[in-house]
Amino acid sequence: MSSSFSKNVVVLGTGGTIAGLNVGENPSLGYDAAQVAVGEIAQQAQVGELLKSLHWGLKSEQVAQIDSKDMDRDVWSALCKRCLFHLNDPQVGALVITHGTDTLAETAYLLSRLFAKATKPVVITGAMRAHNDPLADGPHNFRDAVDLAIRAASAQTSGVWVVFDGVVHDPLRIQKFSAQSLNAFHSFEGDVFKAQIAPARIVKSGLPAPRFEPFHDPMAWASWTFDASIGVHTWPQVELLTCHADMTNGYFLDHLIDVKTNKNQLDSDKSLSGLIISGLGSGTWPKVLEPGLWRLMALGVRVVLCSQVPWGQERAAKGSMLAHEHFHFSTLEPRKARIALMLELLANA
Repeated sequence: MSSSFSKNVVVLGTGGTIAGLNVGENPSLGYDAAQVAVGEIAQQAQVGELLKSLHWGLKSEQVAQIDSKDMDRDVWSALCKRCLFHLNDPQVGALVITHGTDTLAETAYLLSRLFAKATKPVVITGAMRAHNDPLADGPHNFRDAVDLAIRAASAQTSGVWVVFDGVVHDPLRIQKFSAQSLNAFHSFEGDVFKAQIAPARIVKSGLPAPRFEPFHDPMAWASWTFDASIGVHTWPQVELLTCHADMTNGYFLDHLIDVKTNKNQLDSDKSLSGLIISGLGSGTWPKVLEPGLWRLMALGVRVVLCSQVPWGQERAAKGSMLAHEHFHFSTLEPRKARIALMLELLANA
């Protein structure tokens, strides 16, 4: 890291489509994710002019090189360790993270929870088209991420954001809604009904870093302070069950109960700590699941109910099968609630 720069943006790469390569000249043939080093991605984006104006430098580091569908707690832990290291480095002004889009929202939520009190901005981005695609969107997204990061740092504004297709997103709300569109993410209910995103949220030079309205969730989640010395093998196991029509007698729950009660299994006590129910409507589940859920709760498994409907949930539906005092309801998207429950269990371990 050069001492000639007043500050540095550190780019942490994890792979994904932004680091992918098309398998042939025709992009329709598909691509291989996570093939290009993050330093080459940064070079392709040509962010020199953005940095030069503030006399900032840029340093890149490859934390992982994976398709984000394969994101796991080992990579999360490695990424968090490097975030913690650089956030504590006085020569670092901001962090930018490149990530695959499939699990980007989950990682963004995790980082927003673990580094909510960080004094430097953390900006996450990715791409829908491969690095060598003639119409690659990675360079544009990367420049926007660096632009927001240095503007926020210059204004002494901290936070964790996602920047994608010219829009700044709140990690608590963001979800991926398209497998093809460059505008693949939305972060609040109104987005899906608008022809244009609200101009105040578009990344443009000179605009202040965004501040989003607080996210309402009736469940108060306990916060775990990331501890790099705690091995990922001790992180609690939290599973996710998606409700749907024509559910049978709960084979998945039967399996979880069998694993939890198997006395011959050495780690039976840690086999399952929590379960997120991705419910229907405003938070309901088929009554066929009720006996299995009662059994799991009796075995000490923490159950949290969410809804798979993207937005509009403020409380559990009155028709939920179990009395509300026996479980918690969260307005978080179920995959993020899984992370939140894992962090809460860590905090209370």
